[in-house]
Amino acid sequence: MKKLLKISGILVGLIVLVLVGGGIYLSTMDFNQYKGLVAEQAKAATGRDLKIEGDLNLEISLTPRLAVEGVSFANASWGSRPQMVTVKKFAAEISLMPLLSGNIKVNQIILEGVDLLAEKDKSGKANWELGAAPKKAAAPAAKGGPAALPVVNNVSIKDVKITYKDAQAGQDYALGLDAVKGGAMQLATAVT
Repeated sequence: MKKLLKISGILVGLIVLVLVGGGIYLSTMDFNQYKGLVAEQAKAATGRDLKIEGDLNLEISLTPRLAVEGVSFANASWGSRPQMVTVKKFAAEISLMPLLSGNIKVNQIILEGVDLLAEKDKSGKANWELGAAPKKAAAPAAKGGPAALPVVNNVSIKDVKITYKDAQAGQDYALGLDAVKGGAMQLATAVT
């Protein structure tokens, strides 16, 4: 019995050592080296350029956090400006433990300085209609019922500008949000 406990203790110790070592290794990585790969994959999927001008930060823990600044996504070639959307700052934090049971728990989402342009040309083609990658065959339906929706605890959105232009109808609309903060039970908005 003592031998079994000793072997179990050694195995648990090795597992903890591997996990700690992996966490240390990931925390020292420079994720900025993957900005080019992310942009390549976005171009392959959408046919448009994605630029990440700021740092790409990933903090590894039981609640990993991703943060990025200075992101822009190209508009359609016929669009009225080069970028369809620009984002000054995006950050998200997720809990890992709920993922083990198939639940997604987002602790926090921060979105700042968003400028989104949705537009249609005179023929009615929309800039959100993305070209590029050929359609893949549909994946077989998952068994076991519908997927659980993510739970989002805190949302902070600041300085958002949304513009809609319809060249066919000759109409333009604009919406500005100074700040939107929400939690699981509260939501406060300021619309300008």
